[in-house]
Amino acid sequence: MTIESNISQGRATDHPSGSAQLHHTTPQPLAVESSGLHFMLENGQAILDGVSGGAAVNCLGNGNKEVIQAMVDQAEKMGYAYHQSLGNEQSERLARFLVDKSGGALNAAAFLSSGSGAMEASIKLAREYWVEMGQPLRNHILSRSPSYHGNTLGALGIGNIPSRRTIFEPLFSPNIHHVSSPQYSRAHQPNETEAEYSPRLAAELDAKINEFGPSKVIGFVAEPIVGAALGVIPPPKGYFPAIKAVLDKYGLLLILDEVMCGPGRSGD
Repeated sequence: MTIESNISQGRATDHPSGSAQLHHTTPQPLAVESSGLHFMLENGQAILDGVSGGAAVNCLGNGNKEVIQAMVDQAEKMGYAYHQSLGNEQSERLARFLVDKSGGALNAAAFLSSGSGAMEASIKLAREYWVEMGQPLRNHILSRSPSYHGNTLGALGIGNIPSRRTIFEPLFSPNIHHVSSPQYSRAHQPNETEAEYSPRLAAELDAKINEFGPSKVIGFVAEPIVGAALGVIPPPKGYFPAIKAVLDKYGLLLILDEVMCGPGRSGD
């Protein structure tokens, strides 16, 4: 059977999430080419790419000549240098750019192949930080529900979208816990103002920390703007200052997932 005939009878590719909600009874349209604002389907139909290749700030669009040429130039110069043995010029240049743009907030950058991998690395780094600080009993991570932080088991466990994670529940760490995501327009109490809502969520976080004891908590994971889980919901007024005050009270880490919203674009 040829590839072409196999395609005509039903494709073999599938989404890696394994969630039944994401399985399609009929194959998705097959894109064969892209340029500018459009994808071209196998039947010749052009469709508008409304998300520039994916629903995140860092998506690069289709057929960008500058990006393509940069990839070609680098592939001709050097393909890959194993990072545990060698550094490489382009990674160092990008790392320096990010550090310089951080306004002193960063002194190094690490590069991963996906947002899921970046979140896994962030949690590992946070855990390692406390071990190096002589506090190895810190092994609880707090996050929010609903939230999305990636599709690997670790990242999926940190997030909480039931349709994506339910069948994998037995595989998740029992040391990951969730508090409410901020969504004032949908979840505020009757007559509760935005100024009252944020402190209530901060108090919920404080109570959750004290369920285990502050000395056993690593930190708190959050998206500055909730993306896939809620549909681009910005935090209510005063939310992050209130959350940060709770974390600072106990000396805990704040881990911000900016994969979808883009780094440094959401204010102080």
